[in-house]
Amino acid sequence: MQILRYNLLGLLVAISFNVTSQSLYNDGALLSISSDAVLSVNESFLNKGQVLNSGKIEIRQHWMNLGNYQSTGEVALTGSELQHVSLNEYVVGKLTIDGGDKAIQGDLVITESLNLVHGKLNAGSDFKVILETNATIIGGSEEAYIIGELELTSGTDRYYPIGNEQWFLPVWYTETSDARSISFKVNQGKISQVPNDTIKWIHDAYFWEMESSESVSGYLKLEYKELAPVDQTIDDLVLLQAEEHNGVLTILNTEQGSETLSEGILLSENKSQGSVFGIGKRQTIQSSGELNVRNLVTPNGDNQNDFLFIENIEEIANPSVLIIDRTGKTVFESDAYNNTTNRFEGFDSKGRVLGTGTYYYIVKEGDRTKASGFLELIR
Repeated sequence: MQILRYNLLGLLVAISFNVTSQSLYNDGALLSISSDAVLSVNESFLNKGQVLNSGKIEIRQHWMNLGNYQSTGEVALTGSELQHVSLNEYVVGKLTIDGGDKAIQGDLVITESLNLVHGKLNAGSDFKVILETNATIIGGSEEAYIIGELELTSGTDRYYPIGNEQWFLPVWYTETSDARSISFKVNQGKISQVPNDTIKWIHDAYFWEMESSESVSGYLKLEYKELAPVDQTIDDLVLLQAEEHNGVLTILNTEQGSETLSEGILLSENKSQGSVFGIGKRQTIQSSGELNVRNLVTPNGDNQNDFLFIENIEEIANPSVLIIDRTGKTVFESDAYNNTTNRFEGFDSKGRVLGTGTYYYIVKEGDRTKASGFLELIR
């Protein structure tokens, strides 16, 4: 049955077979969809009445509910363009995300199942997706995940198919109790600004944040993307935790689940105690012979770490130093580095100021690399 731009006004409409509507505006009617029926709306669906959905509603543009929606059935958002979801009560039994991206404008509660087929479900920074007790998540991939906060209210082995605008960065969390509400989201930036004596480098693109209804302690497994430079080993790559953003960092002993630095999985060997998590590298001296590179540069004139100090650089004949930014571009190069008149003070080779961030250094003797690693420039 084909209905074009149909308005329902003051009626009881019972749908017991498949119906297609170009657009649908329910202005006060009671719309009942039986368990065997599918209502397909090719454009937007605006409900200001009452909907009893025991079957399936497919919507290809926007879904606005200003009335009452009750469901034991399914809503499938299948449009290829961005779909906005604005609901009076953000409680849905079964929801399928397919086609393109979706944006919600309030906390979305799923009581039965969330099926992620294709497209990103974006909750933004102000809202979250909540799965009630015993509700399940189906799917989750590079092509289908949640941007924003995802809260799970039950389960001992929990899967969070989350990420940001660029990357799919899922989290698996194992906790002994299944009765606590625990949420994860991905934030931009780094978990903390300054490495400590045991941590020499912190990934600065994103970190994970956890919230819970009470104190929790569990095992983490997370997937990371885009660590640069990608040609380095992951031997000293670690999972970091802190009690709060920019708090004191500690290392969760980790096992690597990948052999490349560009992407892979990190597993925590110990239970986490923090609420924010990131990726870093252990503080080790990457050198040959007696070289010791102090890899923190804070050029503020206090005579503390004002330049990149390389201990025993004078022992190398014709030492050269390269500084590379996170895009792989060489920003500083010196053919006669000496810690005095020819040294790195936070400027590029043309004297331009370099911004705060993580850089990569290489110390060479002729064509031979003597030391390499990450340095942190903080202004």
